[in-house]
Amino acid sequence: MNIGVGGKSVRLELPPGSGHEVVADVRPADAPSEQGVTLLFYAGNSDAPIATPTLYPPDKPAAFLIRVPPGTRWLRVEAKPLTDGKTSQTVDHGNAPVLGIALRTPE
Repeated sequence: MNIGVGGKSVRLELPPGSGHEVVADVRPADAPSEQGVTLLFYAGNSDAPIATPTLYPPDKPAAFLIRVPPGTRWLRVEAKPLTDGKTSQTVDHGNAPVLGIALRTPE
């Protein structure tokens, strides 16, 4: 699934047999940004993120282990650009980079 940096969140179903951990594989899909990108993972409709890893350098693929609360069936993910080490809320959506993201069970 693709997610735009600074765009709307996406919903990712947990893979079967994932238990309490999943691996999020992230790759630049197009026009990688020169600044880092923070991913915010939420358990379902939770208001507080359960994980906030940063993709840096943003032009390289990465894998993040995410601990998932019991009973969680899906994750909501947002991608925010970093500016001076802090997550920025302003993005030019016309030129926002896109990331590919997928969940899998840990090996």
